[in-house]
Amino acid sequence: YGTRRMMATSLSIQAATVFMLFWSQDAWAYYLFAGVFGIGFGGEWTGYLVINRQYYGEGPMGTIYGWQTTGALMGHAVATALAGLVIYATGSFNLVMALSVGFSGVGVLVIALLEDTSHVLIPGWEEDIPTLPDMAPETNPRPAAGAAGDDD
Repeated sequence: YGTRRMMATSLSIQAATVFMLFWSQDAWAYYLFAGVFGIGFGGEWTGYLVINRQYYGEGPMGTIYGWQTTGALMGHAVATALAGLVIYATGSFNLVMALSVGFSGVGVLVIALLEDTSHVLIPGWEEDIPTLPDMAPETNPRPAAGAAGDDD
């Protein structure tokens, strides 16, 4: 099926389920929203690990995934604060939910524009890693003046 398509589908599920919130009045509808939105959210986030491996091969993924997660969660934190301000200013959740759907749509577009995952983006990256310079021979530097063991 493909990681990009799976991530785009998952993000589309998230966007579509937000529409439920415009008309939901009963508790069961919110539970349904939570379950279906969670499937979309989980599908999108787990896709990051797979797509990283497809793009970068067998290299270490901790830093790449860490930066992706940091950026995403910082975005969530800022969006939460801004959503609160919008709700405070308008007295309604409607604009926030519409923005959520819109930003999810932008996310689907960005995912669709990602490069094909059938090849590693940077093949042979290991050869480009600089080597460490030879270590200087170990020396015994004099202790600093006033240091323990220094002759006064």
